[in-house]
Amino acid sequence: MANIQGDFGKCLKQGKVFCELEETIARMRQHMAHPLLSDTKLIGRLYEMFIAKMREAHPHVSELNNTIQRSKFIFITMALYSPRTLFFGNKMRCDVRDRLADTTRCAKTLISHNCRNVTFYYTAYRDFRDDVDMLYASIVNDLRNEGLLTDDHANQSKGESNVYHWAKNVNILTNRFLDLEK
Repeated sequence: MANIQGDFGKCLKQGKVFCELEETIARMRQHMAHPLLSDTKLIGRLYEMFIAKMREAHPHVSELNNTIQRSKFIFITMALYSPRTLFFGNKMRCDVRDRLADTTRCAKTLISHNCRNVTFYYTAYRDFRDDVDMLYASIVNDLRNEGLLTDDHANQSKGESNVYHWAKNVNILTNRFLDLEK
C-alpha cells in the first residue's frame, strides 16, 4: 500500500481501482443473491420433480427421503428461493423453511440444521455436487417448459457467464491494484 505521505498520485490511482473493484463485487453479489422463484406453493411441485428425477437417475436407491437426498433437495430449493442463504450465509426466509419442512415432513429445526451442511456437502462430495448440478439443471428446464420460469429467469439461472465476466473483471482490477503497489 502506498504511503499517504509519499505518493499521492499512486494513492489516488489505487483508490480509483479499489472503488471499481467494490462496485463490481457489489453487482456480482446482487446478481447472485436474486431468487428465481418466490411462490413457495411451488415447493411441493419441485419435490415431486426432484423425487421423479432421483428415481430416474438412481433406480437402485430405495429411500429417497434420507438425509443426503433431502440435503440435495434443500440445496436446490435454496438456490431457487433463497440464494443469499446458500451463497452468503444469510438467514433463510421463514416461509421457505416452513414449506420445506411441510413438504419433506421434517422439523423446521432439522431444515435449518441441514441448510448449514449443504454447502459443505456440495463442496466436499463430488457425487453430491454432480447430482445437485444435474437435478438443478433438469428442474429449471422443466419449470421453464411448464411456464413457471420466464426466459429472463432461465437466463438468470445460466448467469455463470455474467458471474464469470464479473469474476474476470475482479481479477483484472485486483491485478491493476497490485501492480500499483510495485
